[in-house]
Amino acid sequence: VFSLADEARPFEEVVPWDSCSLRVHETDLPRLHTILASISRAQRASMRRAMCGVWPAMLWTRLGFASSRPRGEGYLGESGRADALATFMAVLRRRVEADAST
Repeated sequence: VFSLADEARPFEEVVPWDSCSLRVHETDLPRLHTILASISRAQRASMRRAMCGVWPAMLWTRLGFASSRPRGEGYLGESGRADALATFMAVLRRRVEADAST
């Protein structure tokens, strides 16, 4: 759940947040329990499946901060190659490409 309506979500340019999260306006936060309860079981399942492809992109596994494993290996079963560093680089690449085209 993201509650900052005018703020960018992390790695928004490359992470499909709309498929696995909700954006709730701050004024609606007191009703969050009702909003969450209104999400169908099928939609929750779909969001969870979508999140399976997102969570590795949010972890800094390649740098070895959270693990004693060698760099480049994940610690939760992921490859470690599509981690937050790769996601950050993809965001920068898109921004450079966008600047170059203007």
